[in-house]
Formats: sequence, C-alpha cells, structure tokens
Amino acid sequence: MREKARQLLLQEEEQNSYMLYRLEQGMADDLEIAGSSVRMRDVENGKYMYAVKSPDELAFLYRKISGRSGMLLSLLTDGRMLKQALSMEAPLRGGLFYQLLPPESRTLSARGFEGGSEESDVEFTPVQAADIPWMLRVYEHPELNEEFIGRRAAAAPAIVARKNNVPVGFAMTHCGAELGPVYVEPQLRGSGLAAQLLCRLLQGMEQKKSRAVIFVAPTNLRSLHWLQKQGCQLCREHVAWFWREE
Repeated sequence: MREKARQLLLQEEEQNSYMLYRLEQGMADDLEIAGSSVRMRDVENGKYMYAVKSPDELAFLYRKISGRSGMLLSLLTDGRMLKQALSMEAPLRGGLFYQLLPPESRTLSARGFEGGSEESDVEFTPVQAADIPWMLRVYEHPELNEEFIGRRAAAAPAIVARKNNVPVGFAMTHCGAELGPVYVEPQLRGSGLAAQLLCRLLQGMEQKKSRAVIFVAPTNLRSLHWLQKQGCQLCREHVAWFWREE
C-alpha cells in the first residue's frame, strides 16, 4: 500500500511534497487509499494529511477517522477543496496557506552582515534550554512551548544567533519535513542574518538527508516575499490546514 500511495502522490509531486517527504522518512502511518486519494497520519506530531481527487473521496477518508478524539488537525494538499472539507462536520474550521519548497543551502548567501563590520560579533550555536524563555517571549506561535522547542532542539537543527553573547535570532524546524520559524530581532532585519540562519538550517537538514517544506499564512506577506527572494519555490496551489473545534 505504501508504494501505491507513493505513486498516487507523485502524480502531483510538488503539491504533495510534505506527504512524500514524511512517507520517505518513515514518519507516516494509518495509511488509507480511496480511489485516487490518500490519507495518512504523521507519526511525529499526530497530524493527518490528505491528498484527494474528489470531495467524495475526501469525505470517505475523513469519516473513517472522524470518531477519534481531539482536534484531528489535518493538512489538505489541495486548498481548492477546503470548502468541501469544512462541510464534512459542523465543528470544523480551517484556512488556506502558502506552501514553499526551499532551495539547496549552497544557493543561499552566508556572507554575514552585508556591508557591515559587525559580522565577527555574531556566532551561531545550537539552541540551549536557557534560550527557550527568550524564544517564547519574542515569537508567538500556537504550537511553540517549552516542551516542543526542547524536542526540536534535541532533534536538531535548531540554531541561535548571538551578538556579543546576547541572542538576536533563531531558526528551527516544526518537524523533520517542515522548516520554521526563522526569527531575527527587529534592529538587525535586513542585515543578512536571516539568510544565514536559513542557510544553516538547510545545511542541517541536508546532513540528515532530509527535505522539507515551509508553510506561510496568507497574512504574512512579508515572510512570503522574503522567502521567495531567497529562492524558495512557491507551489502552484494553496494548501489548507483544517481542524475540529474541541
């Protein structure tokens, strides 16, 4: 079944990148196929993923797991079917997201602070437990908490940039196939530091022979444009995340 699912996902390889990466990484279970559509669950974070060809196949695959408890937070690789997804059950909510595929790390600049003399003041180190309170203070995200960051730091790569021994930026992964966030303190934005962090994050993924995607909320156009400037490829269609109200 895994090979059949892989072949179905390869029909829309770019759009289904996240699901393909998780399948390749051995991080997919609860695999089910309906017609030309695929559902699987991410072993690492419990999220569901759907690559579907029709509303009926989506409804069938969702119905098979809808009796389970929890949010059932799910990725839908074809955002055009979000309306149909939300109609499957009254408490469902969701939204569209941009999906980007990052370039190889060698294509990114690692030049340091562009045009400045301060580059020698910045060092990059793995995230430590003492960094986590600062990370949570400067960057808000519903999934980020002390336990989550600790797990991702242990899995690596998770990087902190320090200037004069003070943290000024960080980059981490949400899982083994999803990059982000990349954060830089406001006074250093535009300096090239974010590109350095992204480059090192990609190098860490490449050392693990892993590939990843980046999801960006439609309201975060600043990040979208910056990522495209770094060479990230914007997928043709939006993806959607949907979840059940608890």
